[in-house]
Amino acid sequence: MAKYIKRAGIVFFVLVLSLLLAVGTICATGVVENNSNSIVNTNSQNNIFEDSNASTDFSAGNIGLPSNSKTYEVPKADFEFELSGNFSEMSAKWNEIFAFSEKTIQTIKVTLKNDWIAEDHVEYETYFGDGTGFINGAIYYDSGAPLIFDLNGKMLDRRLNGNQIYCGMVIMVGGNGNFIITDTNYNAEKAIAVYNGCKAENNDFANLKSKLREKELGIITGGSTNDKTFGGGVRAIGNLAMYGGIIMDNTANCGAGVFSSSIFNFYAGIIMRNTANVLGGGIYALNSELNLHNGIILYNDSENRGGGIAAEGALFNMVGGMICENHTSIYGAGVQIENGGTFNMYGGKISYNRMNRSIHHEKDEYGGGVYTGSSFFNMYGGEISNNHSNYACGFIMYYGAKGYLKGGKIINNTVTDNSGGVAAYWDSELVMDGGTIANNVVEYHNNENTGGGGVLIGHNSSMTMNGGEIINNKVLSPWGGQVNGAGLLICNVGTNNVTLNKGVISGNYCEGNGGGVSDTSDSAVIKIGSGMQIFDNIAHGVPSDLRLEQGQKITVTENMSNNNGVSHIGIKLADDYGTGTFTTGYGANNSGNNPSKFFFSNDGAYLATLNGGEVSFENTIESNV
Repeated sequence: MAKYIKRAGIVFFVLVLSLLLAVGTICATGVVENNSNSIVNTNSQNNIFEDSNASTDFSAGNIGLPSNSKTYEVPKADFEFELSGNFSEMSAKWNEIFAFSEKTIQTIKVTLKNDWIAEDHVEYETYFGDGTGFINGAIYYDSGAPLIFDLNGKMLDRRLNGNQIYCGMVIMVGGNGNFIITDTNYNAEKAIAVYNGCKAENNDFANLKSKLREKELGIITGGSTNDKTFGGGVRAIGNLAMYGGIIMDNTANCGAGVFSSSIFNFYAGIIMRNTANVLGGGIYALNSELNLHNGIILYNDSENRGGGIAAEGALFNMVGGMICENHTSIYGAGVQIENGGTFNMYGGKISYNRMNRSIHHEKDEYGGGVYTGSSFFNMYGGEISNNHSNYACGFIMYYGAKGYLKGGKIINNTVTDNSGGVAAYWDSELVMDGGTIANNVVEYHNNENTGGGGVLIGHNSSMTMNGGEIINNKVLSPWGGQVNGAGLLICNVGTNNVTLNKGVISGNYCEGNGGGVSDTSDSAVIKIGSGMQIFDNIAHGVPSDLRLEQGQKITVTENMSNNNGVSHIGIKLADDYGTGTFTTGYGANNSGNNPSKFFFSNDGAYLATLNGGEVSFENTIESNV
C-alpha cells in the first residue's frame, strides 16, 4: 500500500508541475487550451471557415466575376484603319494594312466594321483571302509594328465547323508579329450572364454563340486545325495580347483556343468552349510565357490533358482572372504544367474544373485543378477550389515536380479515391510556408493509397511544413474500405521524408485511421519542429492526431521550447504499439524540457514522460490500488 501512495504522490507532483508550466506558457504566448486539447492563437483565428463540410455538388451554379477585377487599358494607336465591305473588299483592305505595317514600327489599329466570314475554297476548305496578309486561308500578321485588332462587336468566322485541316486557324501571328486583340463592345458581365442563362436552360450551349451575338459581343470562331499545326482560334508564334473579345468554338489537336510559343498577355476577354483532341482545350503554351491578368478561361475541353491550359516548358504567371468549368480525361482539367515549366499563382481562381465523364478513358484521372509534372508550382495567393477528379484534386506534383505554398487557399475540392487537396508523388517535393488547405474531401472507393484528405506524400517524395494550415479536411469510406490520413497521409513504398516545423493540422476527420497525420508507408521519416500544432483531429469517432504504427517513431529536430513553446501535438499509438518510446532526438535537443508540455495522448489518462532521454506515455492512474 505504501508504494502505491508514494506512486500517487509522484504522479500528483508531475501533474502539478505540468500544470504550472502550461500556465506559464499561456501567459507568455497568448495560447488558450480547453478540455478537448484544442488550441488557438489569440492573434489569429485558425478555423476560418464557418462550414467545415465540403460540398460534393460538382455544379458551380452561376459563374461569378471576381469582385476585385482590374481594368487594363488598351495601348493607343498612331494609325487607324477600318475593315468593312464585302468579302473581296475586306480581303483587299487587309492586304493593304499588312503592306503598310511593314513600313512602320508605330502602333496600328484596325476596327472591324462588319462580320468577316470565310468563304469556300477548293484547297483550304474555307479562306479569308489571298495575298501576303493570308496564309493557307487564315488571316496572317508578321510585322513588328504592334497591331490592335478591334472586333468591335463583330465576328471573325473561319467556318470550318470542326473539320480539322492544315492551317485551319482563324488568325496566324508570325514570328515577327505583335498582335493585340480587343473588342470595344466587350462586357464580361453580359457574356457571363448569357453563359449562366444557357446553363440554367439545361446546359443549352448549342445556342450560346447566337445569344452572345445578340449582345453584340466580338467573337473569333470556326477555326479547326489538324495534328500538323497547333492553334484553332489563334496560332501565335510571335507576341500576342488580348484585352477583350471571345475566342470560342474552335478545335485543334493542341491549343484549340490559342496556341502560343512566344509571349501571350491575357488581360481581359474570354476563351471558352474550345475542344482539343490531345491537350490545351483553351490555351497551349509551348516554351513560352503566358501571363493571365484578368482573362477568363471557361468551359474548354481536351481529350487528354490540360482542359483549360496546357503549358509545356513555359512560364505561366497568374495574376488574376478565372479558370473555371474546364474538362479533360487524364490530368490537369484546369491547368497542366510539364517539361520544366513554372507556374506562379499570385491571384485569381481555378475552380469547378473536373474530369470529363462524357469522355471514356481507361487511364487514371489526376489533378482536377492543377497538374505539375517535372515542373515548378509557386502559390502566393488566389484560390484552387471546388474541382473534382479521381485522384489528387487541388494540385498534384508528379515525376520530380516541386511545389511551394506561400499563401492562397486550396479548398473544397473532392476526389473519389485519394488526395483531395495536394499530392506530391514520384520523387516530388512540397514546401508549405503559408496558405490554407481546407475542406477537401476524399470519398474513397478503390486505390492503393487510401486517403489523404488534405495532403498525400508518396513514392520517395517529401514535404516540409514551415507554416500555414491543413484544417477541416475529410476522408470518407462509403464502401467500408480502410482509409487513412484526413489531414496528411504518407504512403506507398520508398523513403518519404516529412518535416513538420511549424503550422496547424486540425479539425480533420477520417472514417479510418489517422485523423490528422497517418503513415502507411514502410520507411518514412517524420521530423517534428517546435512550432507544430496537431490537435482536434478525429478518426472513426475518437481523437487521432498523429498516428504511429508499431515500430514508427517521430524525430524531434530542435528544442521544443523554441517558437515560444507553442508546439502542441496529440499522439495516437496503434493498439499493438507497446509501451516503449515514440521519439528519437528528443533528449539531445531538449535538456530540461518536460515533454508533457508539447505532447499529449489521444488515449486519455496518459502523460508524456522521459524514458531514457526519449518520450513515452505513462498511465497516470494506478489500476491495482
